[in-house]
Amino acid sequence: MLADPGIDVVYNETKLRCTLVRTKATLQLWGADKPGYVEALRGDSYHEVGIDEAAIHPDKMLTNLIRA
Repeated sequence: MLADPGIDVVYNETKLRCTLVRTKATLQLWGADKPGYVEALRGDSYHEVGIDEAAIHPDKMLTNLIRA
């Protein structure tokens, strides 16, 4: 069960996604545990990206993802 953030949010825990009801903005989470996961993200356009715990990932992997 997710905590109530105090705003209207629709969570989809299966798809690791939440949508803000008023603005229709979507937050999507992805894993990069395996090289194949990173490759799956290449080619799409993203408005904004945050990378958590970037220091634990090889520089080459991050460079390939960011320059995709």
